[in-house]
Amino acid sequence: MSDRINLDEIERRAYLSYHEDGLVDMVVGIGLFVAGLYAYAEMIWLMGGMVAVITPMYISMKKKYTFPRIGQVTFSTGRTRRSQNSMYFLVLVNVIGVLLGLAFWMGFSGDTRPQWMLLMVDNFPIVIGVAGAVIWAVLGYITELKRFYRYAAATLVVIGSANFIPTPFIAHMLILSGIVMVSGFLQFQSFKRKYPIFQEN
Repeated sequence: MSDRINLDEIERRAYLSYHEDGLVDMVVGIGLFVAGLYAYAEMIWLMGGMVAVITPMYISMKKKYTFPRIGQVTFSTGRTRRSQNSMYFLVLVNVIGVLLGLAFWMGFSGDTRPQWMLLMVDNFPIVIGVAGAVIWAVLGYITELKRFYRYAAATLVVIGSANFIPTPFIAHMLILSGIVMVSGFLQFQSFKRKYPIFQEN
């Protein structure tokens, strides 16, 4: 029994090391930055195409920087299921987003607009801040990456504060993307120092 517990702990540490490179943070930060620019330019429909660009970028960076340092790790079914659950959750978030978008389109196309929609529009920074914080927190719980909880708090404060501070919403989006990117970059530098590449002469 103790051997099984030790193996589970070893795999857990390997899993955390595999995601210690900060690459996902930098990629998400870039995505937030681009999403903010799209929203500012009122070209929100282009956001869906970011997934097709960001995913290959992340995989390429993983192969270039992470695999040479700690190898390409194959995890057990339980650990693999965590990654799958993260993807399922993000798909669910996208579906809910699309349904909400349709609901708002139908609601604002009519003569009367539901009170809850008007309330959400009037306080949309708080709504987006809370939704973003929940997404980060759930992903942090699923993946066991504790730094995601910090991003949840940052999202709630930085985005939610746009409801009370008379600054353009784009500024808050860029600040949040900067926080995530810089944090990811520092994590990446720490990862490279911790796991250097040793080349044979």
